[in-house]
Amino acid sequence: MKYDKGIDDSIVRALSKNPNHPTFHYMGLLRMIRKSYRHISVDAFNSHIKKMWSEGYIKKDDTGQRGKKVYYSITEKTKQMQRLKILSFKSKKEIAELNYQIEEERRLIIYLLILFLSIHTAYTFKTKEQLRNFLSKAGVSMKNLSLGKHSKKYVDGKTFALTVWKPGSGINVGRWEETHDI
Repeated sequence: MKYDKGIDDSIVRALSKNPNHPTFHYMGLLRMIRKSYRHISVDAFNSHIKKMWSEGYIKKDDTGQRGKKVYYSITEKTKQMQRLKILSFKSKKEIAELNYQIEEERRLIIYLLILFLSIHTAYTFKTKEQLRNFLSKAGVSMKNLSLGKHSKKYVDGKTFALTVWKPGSGINVGRWEETHDI
């Protein structure tokens, strides 16, 4: 049988309804729920009361004496959640599952960003003419290139000078030249 969160909502509404008398005894609260929401069994009501009490949504005033009435009221936590309009009767398991799902989605977004940012196409041109033709297709000429950075790279024991030009088009042009530093 599916858990009916409407029962939980009805319990809180009943306990919040009259600020001058914010408590109900067990049977009075059951009658109120049956009248305002729908007819439910004592077992269903009892399971909702136990769950809401164990999760801190309601509190009970129980002397522990057999035959004495047990009174229920909402906790300060529940009142605060009502004021902030964030009251939701999700179980700790549901909250944990949502947090896990959110964390998984975050992780996926990070992986996609890393993948997206790390993908770039490198073209190799043997001649300046090949480079000019490529740049003209992108609407850029050699005159649009401005020096961005100059650095040294070491690959397989060899030293290379890397010069990078950055036009406004988003295309970076790099030139690798092997240097013979001794």
